[in-house]
Amino acid sequence: MKKKILTVLLIIVIVIFAVWLVTFAVDYNHSATLRKPVFAKEYLIDATNDTIIYKGVGYKIEVRYYENKIECVEMKMFDKVISASIT
Repeated sequence: MKKKILTVLLIIVIVIFAVWLVTFAVDYNHSATLRKPVFAKEYLIDATNDTIIYKGVGYKIEVRYYENKIECVEMKMFDKVISASIT
């Protein structure tokens, strides 16, 4: 009985991690190709710098605009830049 519970718990943890990994990979790809993130939610809008900050689970993405076009996208995890793109 304990082994069955541990197996089910392990499967649940693996599925949750796999879902997080897919969402992270999609948002990473979008940030590397100067597109808005898909799964991260809009968190903060800075109108003075034309910047929108999106937050995902464990990461954040800054999207800077210039004349209503994406100029720069920067993805951070643990306050370290892991992806940055600029036009």
